[in-house]
Amino acid sequence: MKSLVSYPNRGPYGDARYRGNCSGHLIADLIHEFHPRFVLDPMVGGGTTRDVCRELGVPGWFSDLREGFNVLQDEIPVGGDLGFLHPPYHDIIRYSGEVWGKEPHPDDLSRCASYEEFLARLNEAQFRLYDALRRGGRLAVLVGDVRRRGVLYPIQRDMRVYGQPEAFVVKAQHNCQSDRRHYAGRFVAIVTEYLWVTRKPDAFIVPMRVAEIQEVDLRKSTVQTWRSVVQGALEHLGGEAALPQLYPVVREHRKAQQAIEAGYHWRAQVRRALQVYPDFESVERGVWRLVPVGQQPL
Repeated sequence: MKSLVSYPNRGPYGDARYRGNCSGHLIADLIHEFHPRFVLDPMVGGGTTRDVCRELGVPGWFSDLREGFNVLQDEIPVGGDLGFLHPPYHDIIRYSGEVWGKEPHPDDLSRCASYEEFLARLNEAQFRLYDALRRGGRLAVLVGDVRRRGVLYPIQRDMRVYGQPEAFVVKAQHNCQSDRRHYAGRFVAIVTEYLWVTRKPDAFIVPMRVAEIQEVDLRKSTVQTWRSVVQGALEHLGGEAALPQLYPVVREHRKAQQAIEAGYHWRAQVRRALQVYPDFESVERGVWRLVPVGQQPL
């Protein structure tokens, strides 16, 4: 197994009609690489993991929400040394009420109302599977990315990672329904999935990597340059402003406040940035604007 894999043929594993199935060759490669004695899959979906293990003669426990097992509520009944988790990618495919069943299930990860709720439930499902592993066992989690209204949500970056990382595998996607659709707008097409493989090194101590999504207000930063500060202020004001409009916006910035505390003439720094850098041009005396990208004189 390598850190980049591609399986154009999904193989004779699982129900090919079940949407979102991964290639059984990936699971077979995991088994050949790590030689597990007992495999766990609490989101077996179309049965791919079950079929691969049956063919390779590896025992395991396999179930799914549609089969009556709720990984967020029920205890995995037996321990193993390889846990495989292939969750929904948020709401790209809604399972309960559409792929199976007549009604949406409240604990279906594909029915979460928000991305944040999805991440919280995914992290809980991951931990429950990790917790069921024997010491020295491995957790393999396969996820993809989601794009909504032009914004990319990289699940593999945003989710928690439980255990000691051993491998990060990039997997090419093939034969997706989205490949046959036409979308408005410009974006880089998603054709990859990502597999985290971690090891459980201890019975009680859990190595854990926690992603934290933050919005940082650059006005509170002291590491920005005066060029960046002035650019941000002009952008905030619509791209063009007179100095009396510009000064109050810049004064809110921590860099200007720091200059005031140190006794520096921060307004002079603003004027100098406007005069020195090619990103800014004078419209008339005391009025400045941003030069369009690509038109700055060098």
